[in-house]
Amino acid sequence: MRRIIGVVVLGLLATLAVALGAPDAGADCSGPSIRVNPTGGPGGSTATVTGQAFGNNCYDTGPPPPGEGVLGVPQSGVVITFTDAAGTTTELATADAGPQYNFVTEITVPAGAAPGAGRVDAVSPAGNPSAFGVPFDVTSAVIPAAPPYTG
Repeated sequence: MRRIIGVVVLGLLATLAVALGAPDAGADCSGPSIRVNPTGGPGGSTATVTGQAFGNNCYDTGPPPPGEGVLGVPQSGVVITFTDAAGTTTELATADAGPQYNFVTEITVPAGAAPGAGRVDAVSPAGNPSAFGVPFDVTSAVIPAAPPYTG
């Protein structure tokens, strides 16, 4: 009986040692995302695009290789585009993710953008994740009132 208990305890200790010794990579592989602020305005207006999680890989099952983080290598050459309500797509900027896989860049909505529901996309280099379809509502330009005639 003692021998059986000893074998069971030894087995439990071995299992516990393996479980505690296996580090969790802790990577969140949900893919890149972008935020746009503000989310609307007339053609010619500016907005800030903030990107997150722009890496070229994901090591969620084990530690990354030397020189890489949990999301691989930060992406460079991320292309920011704008598509207006008429379906016209314009390349607005190129951004490089920093060591934390994030970027911040300013865009200017094309002056001739069709009013209505548009979108901002961030397209990573070929073969890597992208973030698509963040809404941007293009409003009609406000024409300032003429000053009164004082003639």
